[in-house]
Amino acid sequence: MPLLLIPELPAHRACRAVRKRRPGVCVRRIAEPRRQRRGIAVKDTEEDRDLRRIDPLEKMGEAHAIAVPPQEAGLVWFDFDTTGVKPGKYEGRLRVIPLSEPMRKMSLGNYNWNKYEGAMQDLPVKLTVLPIELPKDPVVPGGFYGTAASREMFCEMLAMGAREFQVSTWAFRYDLDADGNLKADPQDYRPYCSDARAVIRDHLRWAGEAGVKIRFFVGYSCYRTFCTIQGLKPGSEKSLRLWPQWVKAVTRFMNAQGVPDSDYALELWDEPKRDTDFELLKETSRLAAEAAPTACRLVTFHYNPWTNEDLDALFPYLNGWIFYDGKFLRESATRYADVFVKISRRGDLFSHYTCSTRMQEDLDREFRQNAWVAEAHGLNGNHIYQIIETAGGAGMPNWKTKQNGGLLYRSFGDFLPSLRSLALRQGVQDVKYLKVLRDVGKDSPEAQAFLKDAAWRVVRNPAGGDRRLADRVRDEAARLILKIQGK
Repeated sequence: MPLLLIPELPAHRACRAVRKRRPGVCVRRIAEPRRQRRGIAVKDTEEDRDLRRIDPLEKMGEAHAIAVPPQEAGLVWFDFDTTGVKPGKYEGRLRVIPLSEPMRKMSLGNYNWNKYEGAMQDLPVKLTVLPIELPKDPVVPGGFYGTAASREMFCEMLAMGAREFQVSTWAFRYDLDADGNLKADPQDYRPYCSDARAVIRDHLRWAGEAGVKIRFFVGYSCYRTFCTIQGLKPGSEKSLRLWPQWVKAVTRFMNAQGVPDSDYALELWDEPKRDTDFELLKETSRLAAEAAPTACRLVTFHYNPWTNEDLDALFPYLNGWIFYDGKFLRESATRYADVFVKISRRGDLFSHYTCSTRMQEDLDREFRQNAWVAEAHGLNGNHIYQIIETAGGAGMPNWKTKQNGGLLYRSFGDFLPSLRSLALRQGVQDVKYLKVLRDVGKDSPEAQAFLKDAAWRVVRNPAGGDRRLADRVRDEAARLILKIQGK
């Protein structure tokens, strides 16, 4: 049976009264459709099977209705912005109308009215706005290995917790002078693949308009990319001679764009292999530390496995660490506990990342829990790969192929969020309640006992486990906040 879904939310109604001898008759319409989205079913496999999955979420059209074909599912997403909304309870409905049911004309005085004869169901939608003000910034700033293509996409990334934006390593190629050294002054910069100046300028302007502070991530894998674009063999004498010059050139370039060393990070290596790269990793990290002692120099570690002794050997040269979530922080956290404590005490950038972002992944474990993992481990960085798939080749789904991991979808020059990106955003909002409780509950034994294991309760929830656990822990935090505040 075909259905029509019509959401109607009182907080966003514009009422038009029809007073043709019928005072009080009111036709209600949604005034803010940009806060309502509908799910789109897209390809879920490249095999010869008709499998689809609802993931991208587009803005509702002018009708604010969704037609659902027989034997299929429809998804409506209510995206509330409670800024300036008074605390209280708000109610609305989602009306489900079978399109195959009849209607008839009925006479009402001098007017004919349509009367619906068939079945219809109103599903209640209830929103409770609590008297709790959450912080504007994320508890742990996020980085999604990408840049925003527009101001609107930038704001969406901010809502997802992003405060770090990528400047591609492929933007930095330098010519050699007569002595065989890099022509590395900022005025000698020539864009290569992308113009880093435009990326930095746009993002700083958008950040200023939004009233937030951001930083930049120069990646991926600076050393290996440097060798590729300069035509050098990794580990060669020439590459090791020019590598510090390239690092200095990039730091001077960033400073010239108004970005101090405290506001960007150089990803020296991305997922180096322990067995084959370790000695070269140490040497290039040492050279980078000498060339840019005040910049953040980080390495992203996948599980190879690395030993505590390996990581200790890199401590003199690195001040930034991003570890693969699944192996380092979920399965082997106790193994690396001493190293993690050392990193935290020194105040280094300490983050985790996950790249399990396909549509088929568990929305709770891989997306909503992302911010909870950072909260549980006391991290100061939160990464997930990647915000949107790159243009060109196999990197960008064109709606004919399935999505391979980008959190947002490309739609010409615009973008669409996904169920995955909004699950990630939900986790970012969750942990803000813990931040507020820490602030107001410093002298509350009950609050301190709750906070001691609140995040760990969520993080230890396995894939396919209790899907409402994060909701309950967040709600417990909210109740404690209100109790302490006497509200």
